[in-house]
Amino acid sequence: MSKHGANKLTAHDLFADYLARDHVKNAFADYIDAPVALCDTTIQDPAIQQFLLLCESGAPMPSFTQMNGVWRILEAMEVAVIGGASAEATAREAAVRLTAIFATEERNPCGGPVVA
Repeated sequence: MSKHGANKLTAHDLFADYLARDHVKNAFADYIDAPVALCDTTIQDPAIQQFLLLCESGAPMPSFTQMNGVWRILEAMEVAVIGGASAEATAREAAVRLTAIFATEERNPCGGPVVA
């Protein structure tokens, strides 16, 4: 959904209302090769139960102001390595760019650079 889209009310209704109906989710489950979560089946599905246990025992992803910038840097570095760039040089460049994000205490409430 686009924040500035002309049809954002329609799109919101489509996602929040129509696609959340059980008969629609069942239809998707019949025709696509992707799991569709249904309230009544997730509780009984052992794979979903195992996944939930793993999620509960794991460490949450970091959430801080600079996180979007971190993901964009990591995304660019991954593309570079896949494209044939040197992994070592790319990792060093990522460290420099990440350090710049967290270089000052004003931009890093935790204090100091997090990448040495």
